[in-house]
Amino acid sequence: MNRRAPSHKEGVTPAPSHYAWLAKTTDDVKAFYDAALQGGTDNGAPGPRDYEPGYYACFVLDPEGNNIEAVLHGYEG
Repeated sequence: MNRRAPSHKEGVTPAPSHYAWLAKTTDDVKAFYDAALQGGTDNGAPGPRDYEPGYYACFVLDPEGNNIEAVLHGYEG
């Protein structure tokens, strides 16, 4: 039985994805960033973003090129 996603094609590497994890505090975002840099590459240091009011996040590219994010909604800094 083939359990691959319908869009998977043999011999074709899937495009990188974006994954986001919800943080409870800015310290959580910073800790995630520091830990993720142990195997990943900086793609945006922790800080407020203009996406929406109260958006605080960091971004790291994992070794496969996926954009990994930790985000806090409701930041009041």
